[in-house]
Amino acid sequence: MDNICKFTDRSTIEQEAAQWLIRLDGDEPLSKRELAALREWLARSPRHRKELNNLNSFWANNILTELVVPLGRHETRRGWRALLTQVLRSVPSLAATVAALMVLAGIGLWFFSNPLIESNGLYLTAVGQQKSLTMADGTVVQLNTNSQIQVEYNEQYRNIRLLQGEAHFEVAKDAQHPFRVYAGAGRAQAVGTAFTVYLKDDGVNVLVTEGRVALASLGRSTPMSTTPSPPEVDKPAAVDPYVNTASNNLGILKAGEAVTLDTTDAGNDGHTQLMDVVQVIDEDELTRRQSWRQGLLVFSGEPLEQVVLEISRYTTVSIEIPDPDLRQIQIGGRFKVGDIDNMFDALETNFGVKVNRLNYNRVQLKAAE
Repeated sequence: MDNICKFTDRSTIEQEAAQWLIRLDGDEPLSKRELAALREWLARSPRHRKELNNLNSFWANNILTELVVPLGRHETRRGWRALLTQVLRSVPSLAATVAALMVLAGIGLWFFSNPLIESNGLYLTAVGQQKSLTMADGTVVQLNTNSQIQVEYNEQYRNIRLLQGEAHFEVAKDAQHPFRVYAGAGRAQAVGTAFTVYLKDDGVNVLVTEGRVALASLGRSTPMSTTPSPPEVDKPAAVDPYVNTASNNLGILKAGEAVTLDTTDAGNDGHTQLMDVVQVIDEDELTRRQSWRQGLLVFSGEPLEQVVLEISRYTTVSIEIPDPDLRQIQIGGRFKVGDIDNMFDALETNFGVKVNRLNYNRVQLKAAE
């Protein structure tokens, strides 16, 4: 395709645009080299971009207006031939046909070369697995065990849905594309920050490790506070266009603070309310809560029942504690994520617990005789 770059007159510029469109319509996406050549072609002279700018009015008054509706990348590529055929049949003049081709080429250029959307998709971890991901914008996402996220960057926002589990976000700065995480009926928007979001059965926990996070509830809610207080009178809610529902700003979380959106006690409209108060986390506790990111689970006097709940996130083995008194003994120590046998050995050696293996994936804990 190097010969495309040799034409300079207007008629051949139009032909070049048509040839680029045909290439975009191919079964294989453009290579990095071809994308670079396409960008170079657009930047070679003002005439190239002028041809694209002249299509604004054509876009608004043609059947191509339906293309404003966003399509997935793969859906778009599969639809090129049908769209091209429809345009060629509906536009009688050669000049208008070439203009229509250039519109389609412009759409293809956005879908195939916009760097923000290159990492869009679903990411997940299995039980006991952890994973670190670098998004197209440079944001680093760490997924904890049994977690799922859907990355949906677009021309306005960097949106991520936490579908399950826990994820930590070290957000790359980009004032033009705000970074937002949706989990349950809550939204956390980064303000130059790093933070963790944990979607649990009974709520969404947000812990800020750096910078600040702006929280919002997707529905009627009560504002955050550092001390319990009666709910304020509802204020008119804005609309979040991404999820097409009302959203109320709750407040700002700073580094070393955490809060939980309680999903067990929704308001009259069925939406989540913020029921928890802001927790101020000291440095030691913050380090302990984030230890999973280094592949460790650290306990410092938590009840055995709570320890088992945390450990159970990383294994398919069912752990039972029939004795209520045994559930309350305090446990301290550092355990490698997923190393359940080491934890059992430590319980028997240091805490007076007998581990009975009932079968390959079921264990019962009892007080040692």
